[in-house]
Amino acid sequence: MTSPQNRIHLPLPMGSRTIKPLATCVSLIALCAGGCAPKSGDASISPEVTPPTTTTDVVPGAFVPVRVRIHPLTRMLPAIPPDTPARIDAHIELIDQWGLPVRALGELRFVARLDEADANTVAQTQPNFPGVVVWNIDMTDPEANASQYYDRVTRTYHIALSDATLVEARSPLTLDVVFVAPGVATLPATMRLDIVRRDQETSPQPE
Repeated sequence: MTSPQNRIHLPLPMGSRTIKPLATCVSLIALCAGGCAPKSGDASISPEVTPPTTTTDVVPGAFVPVRVRIHPLTRMLPAIPPDTPARIDAHIELIDQWGLPVRALGELRFVARLDEADANTVAQTQPNFPGVVVWNIDMTDPEANASQYYDRVTRTYHIALSDATLVEARSPLTLDVVFVAPGVATLPATMRLDIVRRDQETSPQPE
């Protein structure tokens, strides 16, 4: 019997030790390539898919005015000679569907209806006086709307309405206002105004 020390070890053919590992490696590469290839419709790795963007649903007309309110700050003031004419100091609120004041582009149309006795007094010098005074305030320009008419303190549109015929007002008058804007229903409001005399006005007391 041949002893282990005397066994003859024949050399293996060149490359026999690498043939099987090489084949295995090629198979793994092919398997990986097949398993890692992008799948159709896989948005996470497809280079042709646009990344998702965050959007917010906007409800058109969510904050448009649905009601007009003549604010209680509105009052009729007499003339102060020689430079200040009689005027209506109007404060107008535009109210949205949640009952909150908002701003909007449009036109405010005012009509002051004088008491019959006062209208007859004016008619003595103006025979065709109809008993009403009309003002149209254009607030369609965003800059004028925000800086000229809107009062940020009271959150109202503050507009001084003056006319020479108001000097004759001795009795309460009726003020009608209508807000008109594209895409918004015509919104009316009415208030009865007393004449505020200068001796009735209260001045702020010093602290």
